[in-house]
Amino acid sequence: MDDFLATVVGVAVDGLSTVSAASVSLVSAGVQRYGTAKAHPVGIKALDEAQYGGSGGPAVEAIERGVEVRVELPAEKWSHFSAVAEKAAVRSVWSLPLQVGGNTAGTLNLYSSDRSPWDPPTSEAARLLARQATVLLAHAAALAHSEQMNATLRRALETRTVIGQAQGVLMARQGTTPDEAFDVLRRASQRTNRKLRDVAAEIVAGVRQNPG
Repeated sequence: MDDFLATVVGVAVDGLSTVSAASVSLVSAGVQRYGTAKAHPVGIKALDEAQYGGSGGPAVEAIERGVEVRVELPAEKWSHFSAVAEKAAVRSVWSLPLQVGGNTAGTLNLYSSDRSPWDPPTSEAARLLARQATVLLAHAAALAHSEQMNATLRRALETRTVIGQAQGVLMARQGTTPDEAFDVLRRASQRTNRKLRDVAAEIVAGVRQNPG
């Protein structure tokens, strides 16, 4: 994904004559709500970050509203962002939302040193790049969900296996039925306020250490 996003912002800068810089902002699950995944040139990341801390800007508005935001600078409502943009000789910004599964996952941000840089050919190409980035994010989200599901299934299988092994140990030692052995594990879990899997794993580990 990093390589593809790097290609997207690179194509935006190198292929669109009026675009002097580009970046991709993404919604973060951490303490910092927004973050820049890729920026070209790298220094333009400072313009993204000038918007994230609560001061606001076109990228944040595009994410929060789920709409395209075009603005000529300076913009009175974004004074801090405008000041940072002025130092970078940026006079126009266009943030295009990247929507995945009905939610805005981020934005493609296009920065220009021109006042009115968004002619129809540029606009069409920019929206195409945004669609490509959206497809990538959708695939990445689907892959992450699949990996999470697989990890959950693996843990469930491992838990079932170790509990079954512990039941076997108790059945052999105490002559209990499978249901009775499971009940012993359940009561031990409740009594010690530990997970059933941990109680079972301890029993199995004890057998391995003292097989006799």
